[in-house]
Amino acid sequence: SHNLSALLLAHGGEIDSNPPEWLSQSQPQVVLISVNALNQSGLPDEETLDALTGKTILLTDVNGSVELVTDGETLWIYTEN
Repeated sequence: SHNLSALLLAHGGEIDSNPPEWLSQSQPQVVLISVNALNQSGLPDEETLDALTGKTILLTDVNGSVELVTDGETLWIYTEN
């Protein structure tokens, strides 16, 4: 069995919806955070990002649309930007 995993954070990475102790224990290959392109809310919260140190993070306000494709063995990630 392969460890193909992606994690989509809740509510743009808001700390109350994504407990740091849970995030730091998660082992996804990639973390996706959907954030408004204008991002005036300041999300994701800094504590959320700190809990994800060392993980691959894709933000929709930076990377644009994100597409994940897998054949069950390999995970390919395509981004707009």
